[in-house]
Formats: sequence, C-alpha cells, structure tokens
Amino acid sequence: MTERIDEANLMISAPQETLYQAFLKEEAFKSWFTPNDMTSEIESFDPTEGGTFVVNLFYDDEEATGKTAGNTDRFTGTFKVLNPYNRVVFDIDFDTEDEQYKAVMEQEWTLIDQGNETEVNVVCRNVPDGVDQTEHERALILNLYRLADYVGATE
Repeated sequence: MTERIDEANLMISAPQETLYQAFLKEEAFKSWFTPNDMTSEIESFDPTEGGTFVVNLFYDDEEATGKTAGNTDRFTGTFKVLNPYNRVVFDIDFDTEDEQYKAVMEQEWTLIDQGNETEVNVVCRNVPDGVDQTEHERALILNLYRLADYVGATE
C-alpha cells in the first residue's frame, strides 16, 4: 500500500523569519491554523522540540459531526522539528474512537527564501483514512492563505 501524501504550497510576500514566528506564538498559530468554518480553543501550547499543543476545534454548524464528540474535533500535536526560519514538523493525533481517524498524521512545513517572497510548502503524511484528500488539500491551501493574511502578505 502506498503512503498517501496530501500537500499544498503558496508564495507569500513575507520573510521566512516572520512566517516561522507564526508557528511559535500561540495566538498567531490559533489565528491562521483554525479552519474557516470553525472556532478554536488552545488548551496548551509548548512550541519547543518535543513540546505539545492541545487544540479543540468547534464547527460553526452545530449539526456538524466532529471526530471527537458532538461538533468538536480535539487533537494533540507534538513539535518534532523546529529548524529556525526553514522548517517546522509536527504530528497531529485526533482524540477519537472512530477508527477511520485513528492515525498520527505528520505535517511538514518548509519555508524557502525566494528573494522578496517565501515559498511555503506543507506536506502531510499518514493522513487518516477518514480525511477526504480533496477536502484536506483545499483546507491546507486555505491555511496558507490565512497564514499570508496573518502576516499581512496578501496580494
């Protein structure tokens, strides 16, 4: 069986340093990492290698079914690699009893200097079977646009 990889990328008009900091500051991360149709609550956030973060995502649609309970998706992330200004890697482990979402997904974010812009790539490995690939890649692109908006680099 071939490992499924979901990915997205975007050129953002901001320096690598600014983008990298958006991964390390709790309010920044919450701002751009929360999907458009959700609100979030961060229970804990330790942006160090080996540090964890716990996030609750709540669907705006009260009727939506979350992966955890009710309209909630809860997950624990673990920062695996923090390579200043270049690369951030973390795992996401959903708090769920649903077998189709029981997998530890790795997200690797790379920041590549392109002069006046930074190429931001995200690659997700070991994506849970229950996550639709087309919807997930669309969500990743939207994450990138929210990141660009957060750093004030929307074109």
